[in-house]
Amino acid sequence: MILQSFRRYERKYLLNRAQLEALLPVLKAHMDFDAFCPDGKTYEITDLYFDTPGHEIVRGCALETGFKEKLRLRFYSPFLNADTPCFLEYKKKLGKLGGKRRAPVTAGEAEDFLCRGIVPRTQDPVTREIFTEIQHFISGRLLQPAARVHYRRLALFGRDCPELRATIDCALCAEILSPNPSEILRIPLLEEGGYLLEIKVPGAMPLWLSPVLSQLHLFSQSHSKYGRAWQLARLRQLRQA
Repeated sequence: MILQSFRRYERKYLLNRAQLEALLPVLKAHMDFDAFCPDGKTYEITDLYFDTPGHEIVRGCALETGFKEKLRLRFYSPFLNADTPCFLEYKKKLGKLGGKRRAPVTAGEAEDFLCRGIVPRTQDPVTREIFTEIQHFISGRLLQPAARVHYRRLALFGRDCPELRATIDCALCAEILSPNPSEILRIPLLEEGGYLLEIKVPGAMPLWLSPVLSQLHLFSQSHSKYGRAWQLARLRQLRQA
C-alpha cells in the first residue's frame, strides 16, 4: 500500500563524514533500513521542481513568513520517459510542521496534467482528492520545470515507531533549467564529503536521539534543496554580472 499523505515535524542537519560515522550506529540500534536500502545501500532520487517563469514559488518560500508550499515530480529511475513511474508531490510547511500529499502518476500523465490541464484518470478517491488540491494550487499559475535535483539516499524507519524516519542524502547536485540547454546551471548543493540528515517525527524527538545530536554538535537548520539551488544560482549570476 502506497502512503499518500504525511503530516510530521521535519528537522534538518548538515554533517560531515566523521559525524555520520558516529551517528549511524546509534540510528541502527533503534531503526531499520527501509525496503529500498538493502544492507544499507543508498538509492537514487531525482526531484523535478515546478515554478512560474518569474520563480514566484521559490521566492515565496524564501520569505520568512513561516509558510511554504511547492510542487515537484519525484522519480527513482535514472531515465525519464512518458511511462516512467513517478510521484507528483504537493508539499506545505508551517513552521517545523510539514505536510505532503503525493499521487502516483507516469511522467506523461504529470506533463498532461500540469501543462495541459488533463487530470489523470483514477478510481482511487484519495488520489482524486490530491489531484483536486493540486489543481487549486496551480490555478492561475503558468508552471514550467524550474530545477532538477539529483541525490543518493539512505533511509531508515523507527523499529518501535514506524512513523519516525531518518534520511541521509549525499551527492546532492541541482540543475537550474532553461529553455536554452547551454544556459542550464549545474550546482553542487553540499560541500565535498557533506551529508544532509533529515529527521521526520510525528511529534517530539525521541529521547534516545536528542542527546546524540547535541554531543555531535548537530543543530537543526533550514535547508531547502530547490531553495538552496536557486540561491546559489542567483549568487553565481551576480558574481558573473
